[in-house]
Formats: sequence, C-alpha cells, structure tokens
Amino acid sequence: MRRLRVILLVVMASICRGESPLAHSPAPIGELVMICPSGRVFESVRVPIEKFETEHPGWKIRVISSPGRDYYVKTLTLFAAHSPVDVLWLGLGFGMFVERNILLPIDSYLKADSELNESHFVPPALGMYSARGRLYGIPYGLDIQAYAINEDLLKAGHLPVPDNHWSLADLLSIGQQASQVQTGTTHVYGLGMTGIPLGCEGLTILSADGQTFTLSSAESLNWLERNISLAQQGVLLRSAAMGQLNRLGEFIAGRVAIMEVYSWELEELRRSASFKWKLLPPPLNPQNTQYAWTSSSGFCISARSKNQEMAWELVKALTSADVQRKWMSLSVPTLKTVNAEYQRELSPNEAAIREILPLLKPDPRVKNWEKISSEWKYWEDKAFQRELPAAEAQAIATQRIQRILDADPRP
Repeated sequence: MRRLRVILLVVMASICRGESPLAHSPAPIGELVMICPSGRVFESVRVPIEKFETEHPGWKIRVISSPGRDYYVKTLTLFAAHSPVDVLWLGLGFGMFVERNILLPIDSYLKADSELNESHFVPPALGMYSARGRLYGIPYGLDIQAYAINEDLLKAGHLPVPDNHWSLADLLSIGQQASQVQTGTTHVYGLGMTGIPLGCEGLTILSADGQTFTLSSAESLNWLERNISLAQQGVLLRSAAMGQLNRLGEFIAGRVAIMEVYSWELEELRRSASFKWKLLPPPLNPQNTQYAWTSSSGFCISARSKNQEMAWELVKALTSADVQRKWMSLSVPTLKTVNAEYQRELSPNEAAIREILPLLKPDPRVKNWEKISSEWKYWEDKAFQRELPAAEAQAIATQRIQRILDADPRP
C-alpha cells in the first residue's frame, strides 16, 4: 500500500511539472520488419539501425536473417506466405523479386527527397535496381570483376607482364605459356578461372532485353570448345568457380599466373599474397571493346509495407555514406563522394579499378536468372566432362533455356 502511494505521488509530481510519466519510455509507434543475409550484412546493419531507432523514438526495427545460400528462397517464401516485410536486402537476385511485382517503386521518394537525388550516385548504380523505367532500390556497394596478375611468377618464367591495354590474345598466350612453368614439382595454372569469361569473347548468356538465349551461335561453340581444350591442357583451374571455399588459395600460394578476382576478395589478397601482384581490367575482346561483370548490394521496400515513408527513411539510413565507408574493403561505394574517397585510397597495384569502373556490365536481372545460369552450367559441365559433344550440349541447353524464357516472358 505504501509503495502504491509513492508511485502515485511520483506520477502526480510529474504531471504538475508538465511532464509525461512515460517521457523516458515512449510507447511504441510502430515496427519495421527487415530481412537480410546473416553474416557480414547482418552485422553491418546493427549500428545504422540503432542510430535510426534513436533518431525516430518509438520506432523499432525487427531484423530477420537467413544464411546466404538460403536467403532468396527464404525471402520469397516469406512473401508467398504474406508475412510482413517492409525492407529487404537484394543483390544479384533483384530480378527474381521485381518481376514478381512485390517491390515498391521509389522514384517519387527519391525525387521528393531534400537530401538525396540521382546525381549523387555513380553509374551504373541506380540502373542495377531499375526495371521498366522505374527505380526499386538503393545500392550501397558494387561488386566488380578484375584480373589479378602474379608479376613475380611471370617474370620468373620470362613472360611479359601485360598492362591495362592487353587483349584476349595476350590472355590466352600468357596463360598457355605460364602453365608450362614449373615451381619445383608443382604444376602452375596459367588461368585461375573455370573458363575464359564470356565478356573476353564479346559474348553474353542472354540478350540485353533478357528474352533470348544467345550462346547458340558458332562463336559460342568455338568459345566452349576452346575452354574444354584449355582445361585438358591444364591451363584452366576449373575449381576456381565463384563462391568456392578458399577460391584464392592457389593464387595466394603462387601457383596461378592470372586469376579472375572480385572486389570482396581484395581484402584477403592484400593480407595474404607474399609476392608482387597487380590488378588489370578485362582484356579487349575480338570486337575491340571491354566490359567487366558487376553485381550490387542494396535495399528495397516491399510493395506491401504499411509504413512506406518510414521504410524509405530506413533504406536511406542503411545506404548512407557512413555505411558505405564501412564496406569499402569489400565493395565499391555507390555515392560519388564516398566513391571518390575509395579511388583516392587505391594502392598503385590496384589502380586499374579506376579503369574498370566505366566498363561495368551487369547480367540481365530476370526473374529466372538462377534457373537459367544453373541450366547452362549443367550442360556446359556435360561438355567439359566429355559426356556429350560440345555441339550437342549447346543445342540441348539452347532448347531448354529458351523454353524457360518463353514460358515466362518479361512484362
């Protein structure tokens, strides 16, 4: 009873002073639900979320995380079950979501924003989250492809060290010659890649509009047969596929001359390589052009969000300059101001990244990209393993992939 009187007196005193008795514990106004991959992405959102909640009293962010390998499947499952989701992380799988019409166009928010506009971003950042003339997300980082050259190994084999203006012929010649170099009893792989990247031959899997499978040509068959021959000669390190555990291991150990690398791997390369190395842009292809693979990381808003304006404020917080600076060791910042800082900090052996940035070309972001790329890889592997002639594998892949595209045309 005495305790109750004390509580009442405290409340009455607060009211007399014009204070709310709950001033230090505001009632929740609302909740935003965000989904992102576990690991580094999950860890990176903690600080901006805490800052967001401090700046927006009464708002709470509930984060759902999922292992990277299951992330897109889990996220699509949540949407299929009509679970509440306001903000979601999207990368290469953007097309899987935008073509299901479950993302909110945010053009109007960006145009009305007094702090942010299109001119603040480097190309092709916003294009990575655009479809049908509308913008659906804000990227905080670009993932890019480069070529790491083991200069010490090439010089030891009396081979030329290429520069930024090298060609496909240079790549093939150096790769084949380097594979003849011996470091003791260890075989050297000239090229640390599963095959000559399509861009080096001026090829793509899909047409620019994402509606046609384009690896059905004679040039594509020549590319496939050349890769099979290089693998049989021991030039290609076929185990160096993107996503493989310890993918850089052979290069860092000094047993690969030229390695296809990605921006998120540069941190490990800087830390672990004990020899002289440098980065190069993609070689000139037979069409005398260059382009490099790229993907991105960013955040989008669910079309079903009941708090779209607040979700927009959260997306801005998650892609801010401070957040992008924390990602600079793993990805290329998309804001021009932070991107300029990133470029200034590049070491001389990484300076080629400045040449790569204007060459970026993402894969078409179509709904069934993972299904299409997996289908191609399956039949490509059949050819590499000599289970099917290359021409037959190409023909079957063409038929099956075009069927996937025709069954689900882009809107």
